[in-house]
Amino acid sequence: MKTYSPRIITAIFLLLVSITGYQNAVADNTERYQAYENKLNAVVKDIQNNPDYKRIPLDSKSDQDWFNKQAFKLWNKEDSKDQFVNEGISRFPGYRKSFEFLADRFLN
Repeated sequence: MKTYSPRIITAIFLLLVSITGYQNAVADNTERYQAYENKLNAVVKDIQNNPDYKRIPLDSKSDQDWFNKQAFKLWNKEDSKDQFVNEGISRFPGYRKSFEFLADRFLN
């Protein structure tokens, strides 16, 4: 039977632990992003049911990416409602009510 040095055993152990940790992190992120997607779908339904909602012109890919990042940070409690609204109106002046509506939906 071949014996391995403690350094090799430690390296293999650390590799296995890191792979397991990575797999758990990916699973956690997948569940988290799925929960966010579910919330986003619910917000879209709320928008569709609100005839007074003023559509924010998220027409470019960069605007859509920016919005998704901001909305996720709000939903994930990384940003406050005020931060979300202020960021929104700095990019899209005149849409305060829309950003407040969205913030309320993402936080409920």
